Amino acid sequence: YLTPAAAELLKEIGEDFQARTEEAGLAKCRVVVTSVLRTKEDVRRLAAVNGNASKNSAHCYGTTFDISYYRFKTCGRASWNVYDDRLMELLADVLAEKREAGLCYVRFEKQQHCFHITSRK
Repeated sequence: YLTPAAAELLKEIGEDFQARTEEAGLAKCRVVVTSVLRTKEDVRRLAAVNGNASKNSAHCYGTTFDISYYRFKTCGRASWNVYDDRLMELLADVLAEKREAGLCYVRFEKQQHCFHITSRK
């Protein structure tokens, strides 16, 4: 679950990313969301195995989600995972624009292969 503003941000990121893939002549792909809302218990368990986990995680408030920069899903009937550095770069460009517009905070998480995004609305 996400707040309405965070859900709208995620939708816009997905749409902008798909437009970028088409402009680049790449197959239309979807982003893969790897984490959304977490309970305090989820955070406690995660902290035991993940050094990035925080007791006061932004994921507990429905304003934060993680998007993989390593895995993408192709669109269409036959869907499969795609691994392509060009897709990561396109996603990073979309996120940089959203951040520069003051819509979100973005953190690159190397260990988890994802972008950690928090809505500012």
